[in-house]
Amino acid sequence: MTDNNVKTGLTKRDDIPILYTYLIHFEKDIKMKSGSFDITAKSFIEFCKLNDIKCKNSLAKPELDKRSRTANYFLFDSAKTIMSKTDKAHHLFRHIRNSIAHALVTKEKGYYILIDKNSSGNLSMTGKIRIDLFESFIAELRRTASLD
Repeated sequence: MTDNNVKTGLTKRDDIPILYTYLIHFEKDIKMKSGSFDITAKSFIEFCKLNDIKCKNSLAKPELDKRSRTANYFLFDSAKTIMSKTDKAHHLFRHIRNSIAHALVTKEKGYYILIDKNSSGNLSMTGKIRIDLFESFIAELRRTASLD
C-alpha cells in the first residue's frame, strides 16, 4: 500500500506530533497506572460539560444512534482486561492509544475521528473531538489520577 491510498487528513507538521506525543505519555505515564484514574471525578465531568463532550462507557445502539447530535464524544466498551481492570478512564486511554497506534484516526473539518476495534474486529470505541480540545481532554482525564 502506498501513501496515496491512505486518506486520513492528518498532517505531519501538526497532527502526527500531537498524536505521537499521546502514545509516548500512554506508554510512560498511563499504561501501568490502571486503577488510578476516575472518569467520574467532578473536575473531569465539569470539563466535559463545559466543552460539550459526551463521554460514556456504552456502545449500545441507542447511544451510537445519538452520537451525531453531539459534536464531541467518546463511546467505549470497558470489558475487563488484565491491564485496565475496572478503571473506565484507563479503558478509554487504552482505546485512544489503540486508535492512534493502529492508524484508525482520521481528521475531518477540525475534528479527530477515532475508532478502536477488539480482536474480533468489532467496534470497541468511537470518538469525535475537536482538534483544539484533544490535548486538554487527555490532560483533564490524566488529572483524575489518585496520588497514592
